[in-house]
Amino acid sequence: MEFIDAKLAAALVAGTDQRERKEIEDLARQRLCFLVDYAREHSPYLKEKYEDLPENYRLADIPISTREEMTELFDRWVCDPEITTEKVDEYVADFENLFTPFLGKYRVISTSGTTAQPLRIVRDSRHIAIHDALMAERYFGGPLLKDVEGLNEPDLKQCAIVAPGGLNSSYLSFERVRRSYKARGIEDRTLFLSTLAPVEEMIRKLNEFQPDVIGCYPSVIYTLAFEQKAGRLDIHPKIIGCSAEKLPEENRKFISEVFGCPVNDNYCSTEGGEVAMLCPNGHMHVNSDWVIVEPVDRENNPVPCGVKSEGILMTNLACLVQPVIRYRMTDSVIMHDEICGCGLNTPWIDIDGRVDDILEFDHNGTTVRMPAVLFELCAKDIPGCDHCQVIQRAHDAIEMRISVMPGYDRVETEQKILFSFRQLFESNGLGSIRIELVNKPLERTRSGKLRIAFKEFV
Repeated sequence: MEFIDAKLAAALVAGTDQRERKEIEDLARQRLCFLVDYAREHSPYLKEKYEDLPENYRLADIPISTREEMTELFDRWVCDPEITTEKVDEYVADFENLFTPFLGKYRVISTSGTTAQPLRIVRDSRHIAIHDALMAERYFGGPLLKDVEGLNEPDLKQCAIVAPGGLNSSYLSFERVRRSYKARGIEDRTLFLSTLAPVEEMIRKLNEFQPDVIGCYPSVIYTLAFEQKAGRLDIHPKIIGCSAEKLPEENRKFISEVFGCPVNDNYCSTEGGEVAMLCPNGHMHVNSDWVIVEPVDRENNPVPCGVKSEGILMTNLACLVQPVIRYRMTDSVIMHDEICGCGLNTPWIDIDGRVDDILEFDHNGTTVRMPAVLFELCAKDIPGCDHCQVIQRAHDAIEMRISVMPGYDRVETEQKILFSFRQLFESNGLGSIRIELVNKPLERTRSGKLRIAFKEFV
C-alpha cells in the first residue's frame, strides 16, 4: 500500500484546488488508475468484476458498484484478507474499540443498521491522512475561516450539538476531541448536547459554557439562532460548523449575522469522506483531486451540468483497503463546471437535500421550534420503524404516519414511536400537543423524496 503520512498528505492537498482545471482532472485520472490497479491486485471480488476492462479504459468503462454488493460481498471486497465481517462486527459492538485502531492499523465507521443491513467502511492510514489534510487546508484553512482570530489555539472551548450514539460519525469526532482534552486535564472545555435535549436546557447549558466552536446540524443551529436573536441565548462563538443536512444559503447568512461569526459547511459521506466544502460565494466545491462525483439519472446515465440528478456515482481516490469506485448513492445534485468567483478551480455542486419544515409550537407565549431531525431521531432506533412522517395540522396538533418493516407488529411499533414522541414534546413543555396516528401512505415530494416533517395549515 502506498504510504502517505500527514506531512506528505498536506503537501499533496495544499493549493491543488487552485490549479488549472485540466491539471486537477489529470491528477484525479492518475489516482483513479492507481486505485483500480490496486483493487484488481488485492481485492478478490473486484479482480473478477474488473476482469474485462479495456487496456485504456475510461471512467465510464468501470462497472458501477452498489451498497448491496459491498455489504453482501464484504469479505471478498476488502484488500486485506485479515479483515472479515465477523471481526468488524465484533469490533464495532464495543464502543471503546472505536478509539483504538482496528487490527492495529485501520479505522472503522458504520451505519447503525436499524432499518437495513449495516454498511461497514474500513479506512486506511492513507485515507485518514488525506482527508485530515483536506479538512485542515480547505475547511479550517479555507477562505471562510482562514482569517478567524484565535482559531488555532489548542484549548478552544468545543461544543457539539448532534445525535448521540457510538456509530454516529459526528458524535465520534467530538468524542475523540473530548478524550484528547481529558488527557490534558481540560475535559471541562468540551460540551456535548444531544439534539433531543429540550431547547430550554440547550440555552441554559450554552449560556453557562460559552463555546468558541460549535459543530451541529444546520436545522438545529437555525432554531437556536432565533433564541439568540430574542436574547434568551447569549453566546459569541468564533465559528459554527454545520454538516449532515442541507444548509440553505439564506439560513447560513441569517445564522452568521445573528451569532456574529462565520458559518461553514461541508458535504461528507460514509463512503466518500470529505466530498465537498463551502466557499464564500455559497458554492459547495468538490474535492475533485481526491473524490470523483458523477451525477446520473435513475438508470445511471450521465446527467449534464446544470441538470438535477437522480443520484451520483462516488469514487474515493484516497482509500485503498476498501475501494469505493463508481459507487451508486441516492444523493441528488446539480453539477456546475463554470469557474467560481472565489478563485477555486474545482467544480461545485448544489445538493438537493431533504425539504422539511421547522415546526413551530407555542409554549406560554414563547415559540418552540422543532426541526425535522428531532422527529427522525425519535423514531430511528425503535425496532420495526422503517420511516416516520409528521404533518402539522394546527398550532397544537400533528398527524403522524408510520411505515413498519415486514415481520414487526404494527400496533406495537406505533405505540413505541408514539410514546417516544410524547416524551419529546413533554420535555419541551408541549405536553398538550395532540397527536393523531393516521394509517395512510407517507407523502413525498415531486422528485420522490420523503419529507420527515412539514406544515399543512395557515
